[in-house]
Amino acid sequence: MVPGTFFPTPGCPPPRPWRSTPRRWTVERLFFDLKEVLNLNRVYAANPNAIAMQVYAAGCVYNACRVVQGEVAATAGVAPEAISPAKFFPKLAAACHAYALFELWFLDAQRANPGRRLRKPPLADRRFASVPLDAIQVEPRTGHRRKRRFCAARRKWKSFVRVRGGRKFLKLT
Repeated sequence: MVPGTFFPTPGCPPPRPWRSTPRRWTVERLFFDLKEVLNLNRVYAANPNAIAMQVYAAGCVYNACRVVQGEVAATAGVAPEAISPAKFFPKLAAACHAYALFELWFLDAQRANPGRRLRKPPLADRRFASVPLDAIQVEPRTGHRRKRRFCAARRKWKSFVRVRGGRKFLKLT
């Protein structure tokens, strides 16, 4: 870096804050999508371990949704950024729920008909199995931007320091 400037010199690695910026944005995007898209506005636990487990599980679900988003984009021949998480993730969750119910009902039908060989019907023609690409694509921005929705839970926030056992999670060592 040239002294007195903020621009990196050729051949020199950028300073640490500039290298971590893309990671910071992905983490912020993760929590935004968890709150806004997956509707995880509240923490349903009272102790720090349970909070950590809920955040970890939500992060796993988010990453699984992102992987499926990439696979759908590759199948459709578009960039993954062209698919809107706000439109795609709820449809994906509904499809997973419908598929799980289908599997449970099929197991119930097998148990109700012992000794009979049942065939699963094809799922490709089911309504939950597909969605038109234009229904999940990102819409270009217009001049009008929506305001941030108010969440009543934000009014009742509690610092991690005030939670019993939370101080040991805040230590950096």
